[in-house]
Amino acid sequence: MNNLGNPLDTPFGNTTPQSINNSSSDSPLSPSGRFTRLSFLAWNFILAMSFSCIFTILFSLGLTGYAISAVQDPTNSFSHPLTIISILLAVLLCIAFIASIIIICIRRLHDLNKSGWLALLIFIPLIGTIFSIYIFVARGTKERNAYGAFRPTEQAEKFLGYLYLAFMAVFLVFYVALLSIVMTKPEIFQQLPSMVDSEITSNTAYPYGDDSENHTPVAPPIEQNVHIEETQQRPLHVNRDTSPQIEASEDTQTTAQIQLDNELQRAKNEANHVQQSAEDAVRDAQAAAEAAVNVASSQ
Repeated sequence: MNNLGNPLDTPFGNTTPQSINNSSSDSPLSPSGRFTRLSFLAWNFILAMSFSCIFTILFSLGLTGYAISAVQDPTNSFSHPLTIISILLAVLLCIAFIASIIIICIRRLHDLNKSGWLALLIFIPLIGTIFSIYIFVARGTKERNAYGAFRPTEQAEKFLGYLYLAFMAVFLVFYVALLSIVMTKPEIFQQLPSMVDSEITSNTAYPYGDDSENHTPVAPPIEQNVHIEETQQRPLHVNRDTSPQIEASEDTQTTAQIQLDNELQRAKNEANHVQQSAEDAVRDAQAAAEAAVNVASSQ
């Protein structure tokens, strides 16, 4: 006896018309139907866009809850209910997305008159890629097969299928062009880090303009210098009652200042003494020279 209750099983023998679902009442997310290539592409596009939009919303909500909890309690940033709910919903969304992809793969395999269990091949590395390409491009049966009557592609599915094909073509062209540039001219990508570093260096050296001819950085605005001078000339007001350490520091600075003043005064006195001695020596030399001149003139 044929077992048509399980959509994953391949029935053996001929099927009766009473056991086949009518295509008009066929649900797109039911695994017991068939999908043509355009229908398969259209529902891939619908599921991918829906998943991306909902996941972006959940990610934004989770990030908001994370920011709020990080401000309130940095040691437990994932404690906010919004973050926990967003993570749980994101996990359920991923499970629902994977289940939906498996369902449309089963429907596509039914259109190829293949068992739905083959959809598990998409989870095998490399084999899953080849298998995905196969179910994308393989032509289904136009007549009734073991899994039901032919399901015609709706107009909305045709539009979305062709739109998805256009997106994939644009992405493929861009990827091939980028790969060809990397293979033929790798020096372009090797020079990008040095170009970025040189741009950052030039912006750091000349933040207010390009002065590469003189090779001197532009001086900062005058207002900054005035502000620095005013800050340096502004007296330091310290509250002596705040901390004993500040008072000890002030006493140490006062003692050092007194010692410095004494040393300066002592050095000034010694300089005056040396200057006075030099002036006396010059005066004595002038007197001796005048006496010598007078003796020479008298002779």
